[in-house]
Amino acid sequence: MEERRSSSRYSRKESLLKILLRTVAGILISCIVFTIGFYVQQKGAGPFFTGLISWLLFGIGLGYILSIKSSVSLSNGIIGGTLASVSAFLVFSVISNFTPIDFLFANLISMIVLGTIMGAVIVSIVTALEEYELEVIAPAGYLRTIPISKWLKSRIGVTIGKSSNSYVYIKWDDREVKPNHAELFAEDGKYQTN
Repeated sequence: MEERRSSSRYSRKESLLKILLRTVAGILISCIVFTIGFYVQQKGAGPFFTGLISWLLFGIGLGYILSIKSSVSLSNGIIGGTLASVSAFLVFSVISNFTPIDFLFANLISMIVLGTIMGAVIVSIVTALEEYELEVIAPAGYLRTIPISKWLKSRIGVTIGKSSNSYVYIKWDDREVKPNHAELFAEDGKYQTN
């Protein structure tokens, strides 16, 4: 049995292109959000408030970008972005106001904190949401457990069979297994087979 994950459906070139596009989108969001924040601050708003709002919008934007065509749901991306951006802003605020560290270095440390927290939150949310698994109990050489919740929750039917297009590909010899042997799917909050 071989799991056909969504990431294996893309070539290395396509994966690098997706990373590049997300990076460019993140840079554009940061430029727009922090420019607007700087402009609002120059018009008289307090630096703490404008900084917090700017960082918050930046984190939400990054969470949104991470959720596009990925296994991370939009709500989980936004939760991760919000928690990470507020934490990173507080780190930036403490460093820039209470230490002799310069502005750019404080920003660098804050961005590292943002990325670390966002990654940890999103990974822990995605892992915690893996409620459904397919356990292969025979034949002996193919024993494994395959998480399938991300597909079911995305309303994708999980196909099982000898067809190379199946999400769960049966690669051992068994005459009883058809090319499209079974499909697991979600309907009205219940999980069923076909």
